[in-house]
Amino acid sequence: MQEGSAAGHDIQEVVRGAFRRRLVETPGVVATEESAIGTSLVIKAQRPIVPAEVQVKIRDVRNRWEIDGEELVDALSVARIARQLAAGFYYRWEWPGGVKDEEWLSARREWNREVREILKLSRKGLDSPMLIANACERGDFNSPSYEAWRRVKDRPEPPREAVWVSPFLVEAAIHWAKENASKTEPAIIWYSWDVVGRAIAERGGFPFFGPGAKASKDLTLVDAKKTPAIVCSVAAHGTGKNLQAFCRNLITTPMPGGVEWEQTVARTHRPGQLADEVSVDVYVHTVETEGAFRNAVRDACYIEQTQGQRQKLNYAERLGFAAEAFVFGADEEPETAGIEWSGSASVLEMLRAGIGSEK
Repeated sequence: MQEGSAAGHDIQEVVRGAFRRRLVETPGVVATEESAIGTSLVIKAQRPIVPAEVQVKIRDVRNRWEIDGEELVDALSVARIARQLAAGFYYRWEWPGGVKDEEWLSARREWNREVREILKLSRKGLDSPMLIANACERGDFNSPSYEAWRRVKDRPEPPREAVWVSPFLVEAAIHWAKENASKTEPAIIWYSWDVVGRAIAERGGFPFFGPGAKASKDLTLVDAKKTPAIVCSVAAHGTGKNLQAFCRNLITTPMPGGVEWEQTVARTHRPGQLADEVSVDVYVHTVETEGAFRNAVRDACYIEQTQGQRQKLNYAERLGFAAEAFVFGADEEPETAGIEWSGSASVLEMLRAGIGSEK
């Protein structure tokens, strides 16, 4: 079995190598294989201690697949909430006037519960919530819970509010900046969740650069020598900005895809960087955050093998990612730990949609 797996892996590498060669030899295609940046790159794992109250919440989400009574239909939803909790908070609905739509909630809960049970069976043609709903609409699948859900599903979903369980990650990021950022080594704290970025900036007294044209323009005017630490959105500023005046980075929530990592790290590790070394510290203190980083590395390897362009995640010196290092939940093996984000573009997009897009 192992020999067959190894052979299959070798075949994949051969196919990717052939595709890469054909791609780079295509007229009009420019693909660089070597990095032209002389500055070294180091990516280091950081693991802030997860408080007991956060551990309890994460365990409940993993074991019960629900949060505040909301049924979570699949492992992606569980992972999304667990990743939020890894930052010390989670989103919940904020009902107008404090009055819940109990009919909508009950129908949604029962439908999600049935979808989850159907997905466990891995039935052909019924392997996603959308396919199950479509089958019910066509009359190919009988579902009493869907009939109840169909009557109310078009009602507007209430807005969401952030609920803080613990500010531990915010405090850890502020401490990191005070310990590492200086006029000679200015730093960027990268955030994925808007509520987390704002909390770090407000409590730490750091300039905040969120989404929007004004924030983007203001960022280009920052004098790193006068502003040794800033807080930036991965979603809003992870592409297109030349921030080589900064040489230290902290990523508070690791991105799951190689493309996001390549673009974000390239803001500081780029031509014109005068520092001898660019460092990227990343919080990987739970199974889900460490899993997202591992999948990003796999994604970067796939990109490099198929496109021939060297990826920063691959040639960087990676420190502190040893398997024996403590990660909260590593002994529990939740279903979210085994998700292969890089195996499916649609899965990657779903996860990306849950990061940085709320509030």
